[in-house]
Amino acid sequence: MQTVIISRALKNCGHEVVILCAPDSAIEKEASSFGITVAPLFTSKINRYFKISSFFRKFRPDIIHSHLSHDLGVVVPALFIAHLKTPLILTKRMGSDVKKKDLIHRFLYNRVNLVYTISNYIRTSVLETCPVKETKVKLLLNAIDLDKYHPEKFNQVEQRKKYQIPLDKTVVGFIGRLSWAKGIRELIEAAGTLSEKYPDLFFVFTGKATYTQEYMEQETRELAQKCLVKANYIFTGFEANVSEILPAFDILAFPSYKESFGNVVLEAMAMKVPVAASGSGGVPDMITHLETGLLFEPRNADSLANSLKLLVDDPSLREKIRTNARKHVEEHFRFENYIATLESDYRTLSQK
Repeated sequence: MQTVIISRALKNCGHEVVILCAPDSAIEKEASSFGITVAPLFTSKINRYFKISSFFRKFRPDIIHSHLSHDLGVVVPALFIAHLKTPLILTKRMGSDVKKKDLIHRFLYNRVNLVYTISNYIRTSVLETCPVKETKVKLLLNAIDLDKYHPEKFNQVEQRKKYQIPLDKTVVGFIGRLSWAKGIRELIEAAGTLSEKYPDLFFVFTGKATYTQEYMEQETRELAQKCLVKANYIFTGFEANVSEILPAFDILAFPSYKESFGNVVLEAMAMKVPVAASGSGGVPDMITHLETGLLFEPRNADSLANSLKLLVDDPSLREKIRTNARKHVEEHFRFENYIATLESDYRTLSQK
């Protein structure tokens, strides 16, 4: 999705953009629906190197920007075959504990001119595991469209009616993949503890399991049945328009064990929804504890419950965080500034 969003913005700025992707993939369909040119050349066949090489020679791009490190294994050989010195940028969005400093990875990463990392957590991971010089690594945090994520565009009562959420409850929401790594187990356990003292709390679980991991969703629902009163929670399923369900929440819980960044945290902050998040991964790049949100210990249901309790008990703290969070996003995470940085770096590298 980030690739499509960024490509749309660059296209709207007047640039000619083509997305290389796999045939019949979700990204091909999504990009095509927005009028973005696609080149579905990432196949499993060995001739993909020569087809992509031929495409590069014909299209003559000024910049190639990869959003998946795995693709370097195809892009770099294709550039070598085409005898092109086109500047190559890589955005690292996922961390790894596996060191990739063997001869093959040195060859691939030596061809990369610039590596963007979406958080300090990913930056550290790249420097520790990838054969790339620190001078080539640049922190570029994710950003969002503040016109889309604007709280004044929505009415809480209307949004709660839309999703069949009680109007008279304090609502704690979760948005994400229904997976243990997202901290859903700890959230349900914390919800069960809090529900005993706060009968007016209502929990909303938005999302679904990853393909082939549907069993996790079933286990999640079974755990909720065990820990919570049926009238005090719902599962909404997957929601593509996060900006529409966020206004129904009073608090967003983000208990992920180690998220590379966590866009939904940024989206909630922009929508003035106070966030209680695990203080791991890329989350500290967005949240300052007790100022723009609350941070708790990852994998710790009691720590999570205490953070939610603090927000429930203290309306003035919620209001302070609401105001500070929106202002923080406005100052540091504007999408137009993100695109301006890309354009500037693209021009600098292409001129060199």
